[in-house]
Amino acid sequence: GNVIQWTYFGNPNQIWWGRSRGGTGGFSFLNKYSGKVLDVAGVSTVSGANVHQWDDVRGANQTWLPSSSDGVWWTFRPNHAPGQCLDISAGNTADGANVQQWQCNGLTPQQFALTPTP
Repeated sequence: GNVIQWTYFGNPNQIWWGRSRGGTGGFSFLNKYSGKVLDVAGVSTVSGANVHQWDDVRGANQTWLPSSSDGVWWTFRPNHAPGQCLDISAGNTADGANVQQWQCNGLTPQQFALTPTP
């Protein structure tokens, strides 16, 4: 299924668990509802490639490398395309905005907060 941003209500489909990909320094993100992981479609390396949910095959396009300068806001680079970052399309702040990868630029649409969940 496709991944979009939406106002958080605590529903299982909005909860992603980070799991270490031992030895890579990266993580996969497992969706609580679907049991699928965050995946760059088609192992694409180009800006604008869609990010969706997919079965976990431990692919480099399913492994995300985190970085943060302040420990609050994080960027995530797909292991197969380290010049790209997880990104909200066109900086859209509305519900339903698409999630994609885009050339890393340090702007707000590529910054994410991590929140502990029970």
